[in-house]
Amino acid sequence: MQERFYRIKNSISSTASKFIMQYKLYLLVFFVVFLIAFITGISTCAGYASDIECSNLINKYLYSFLCRDLSYISLFLVYSLYFSLLALFIIIFTGNLFFAIIDCILIALASYIFGFDLCVVCLCLGLSGIILGCIVGGILGLLIFFLLILILSIACKRYRDYRRHCYDTGDIKYWKIYLSIILLAMLIFFVGCLLFSIIHIFVIVG
Repeated sequence: MQERFYRIKNSISSTASKFIMQYKLYLLVFFVVFLIAFITGISTCAGYASDIECSNLINKYLYSFLCRDLSYISLFLVYSLYFSLLALFIIIFTGNLFFAIIDCILIALASYIFGFDLCVVCLCLGLSGIILGCIVGGILGLLIFFLLILILSIACKRYRDYRRHCYDTGDIKYWKIYLSIILLAMLIFFVGCLLFSIIHIFVIVG
């Protein structure tokens, strides 16, 4: 049993290393785009710290959840739907430079909203906001954006390879990779929304 565990661990580690080496340029570029937009969102919110209220949340679904107008199941379904639609848009339309740029803009916009709303939650909800925003929302949100960046990196590299006439269909089933990433994102959303509902007991929104 232990030997099997080590084999699986080594296989995952080897696959991850190969993937990072193959897509490292794209991962780096898109992570920088995410980071700049994320920090900009936090900075913008911090600049209006004295006037910020929960109603200033850009993500109105999150605001409805905090106000107890939306259940955690509904929040999970909304987040899963938006992630799936964005992922499908990236997968289907990243076949030319124009849509690759559009994808970057969408990632940057989502990152800005994420950073802004994270700051709003922390400023307005005190200790529970810090737990809800930074520890739960922040960590799980970073994982979600990492998965989006993975999808975008794969799609853009496939487009570049196609342009250079070295597109390799091989035995790689990209649809399985994309589907696995989307399902993993849904699992993260489910866990996140479940944790939100528990922490939500201690959250008071004025």
